[in-house]
Amino acid sequence: MLTEAKKAKLNQFKAVFIEYTIPKTIINDFDKLRLHHDLAGEKPCMMLSGDTGCGKSALIK
Repeated sequence: MLTEAKKAKLNQFKAVFIEYTIPKTIINDFDKLRLHHDLAGEKPCMMLSGDTGCGKSALIK
């Protein structure tokens, strides 16, 4: 059984988010498309595809 201190440390570890360059670039590109679509005159439409388990849903969240 975990002590309260160890549970707290485990929860802190689960909440850690490490930002990597390539995914951050992709997220920034999506944000630019999503937030500035009216400036370019294009419809707000994006397609995200990839293999199962590559992180599509995580990227959307």
